[in-house]
Amino acid sequence: GADMKHGATCNPDDRPELLLNGFGTRLGHRVGRQIGSLFGAIQPDFRGRRVVAFHNQRDFVFFRHYRYVFRDLENAEKDDRCALQEIGPRFTLKLRSLQLGLFAKRTGEYEYVWRPDSQVSRKVFAL
Repeated sequence: GADMKHGATCNPDDRPELLLNGFGTRLGHRVGRQIGSLFGAIQPDFRGRRVVAFHNQRDFVFFRHYRYVFRDLENAEKDDRCALQEIGPRFTLKLRSLQLGLFAKRTGEYEYVWRPDSQVSRKVFAL
């Protein structure tokens, strides 16, 4: 988008810090663990400046990719020493189904299947 700065780079070999927000239900915890497993084992010592955020809002999962930007300590105010800069890409996901066990399209048991008639209430969400 227009609000992303061109030329912002980071090392793609560094594992990103992973932020999962809004995955509070039992199904949300499972989806959050599956998303987290895409990025490998959790290591608390982040050498890179990459941040990957997955934000769940109204059963839509928004993906954003950021990098940390550290400002000069003499010229920056106390609260403005560190910021996030979006470096893209960005996309939105919606969970259609979640299957228990191994993948078997015809004989598999599903834990969750999205249907248009299941979203009658605007206050009840699956994730």
